[in-house]
Amino acid sequence: MYRCVTYPLNGGSAGRFAGGAPDEASLANTGKPPVSAESIHRGTWREEPETVPTLNIFHSETSMKNPFNQSLALILTLLGGVILSGCQQPESNMSEKPFDATSEVESASYLIGFRQAQNIQAQGGDVIDMQAYELGARDAIAGKESQVPEENEEQLMAVLSEALMQEKSASGETFMEENAARPEVTTTASGLQYEVLVEGTGPMPSATDTVVTHYHGTLTDGTVFDSSVERGSPASFPVNRVIAGWTEALQMMGVGSKWRLVIPPELAYGERGAGGAIPPNATLVFEVELLEIQ
Repeated sequence: MYRCVTYPLNGGSAGRFAGGAPDEASLANTGKPPVSAESIHRGTWREEPETVPTLNIFHSETSMKNPFNQSLALILTLLGGVILSGCQQPESNMSEKPFDATSEVESASYLIGFRQAQNIQAQGGDVIDMQAYELGARDAIAGKESQVPEENEEQLMAVLSEALMQEKSASGETFMEENAARPEVTTTASGLQYEVLVEGTGPMPSATDTVVTHYHGTLTDGTVFDSSVERGSPASFPVNRVIAGWTEALQMMGVGSKWRLVIPPELAYGERGAGGAIPPNATLVFEVELLEIQ
């Protein structure tokens, strides 16, 4: 039998994720005008459904429905959600055996471990101790008791989340400082940074207008969290119903413009983050093309 224990972190739910479209009923209950599903897109939309999509080890929106994968994604993106403190498997034979790359199941099993460790290294930076991680994984596979007392797990995970959050925040500040030093970048009074890639000659939208855009959104390390460009489908939404950084930038752009935006956390999702894709205190980078005003 497996034994898995979950704990709430930071005293609450994982929060509401600004990705995917809420259903019509939930929109109706807000008392706000209905908006098409296409106009609600991850990384910009301000209205958020009640549930948090899970992010699997391959950074897909289709979860493996495994609590470990959900917990790994949550801790690595610093969400105050539900984290997995430990899973124990039955005693197993830990003797080394050759890896059989011709076996599809064995190859897939290897890939799970490889991707998990790869993601931890990429997202954990210098915070997560990979040797300790490897030891914990080996103990769990061997069916051993955790070397960390169970009563300490929730507190230790909270410490890890805080350390990861501080590292993300510091890296975002450094990124913005370096970006601001580039002569082609303008920084507004709010802290928004923009670079004009293509100067449009069309009209500028107002806050109450609905616009059609193409966009490509990444974290400062280049991780893509949302992209209408990759989907091949522009997004339509009201200017005043997106994150503050977008609302400010769009009203300065003429139709036909393409800008690169660097948005500080306070103009994006701040300490809350957004689902499994945007961690708390994340600085966001967008390339935005304003196609039309509807």
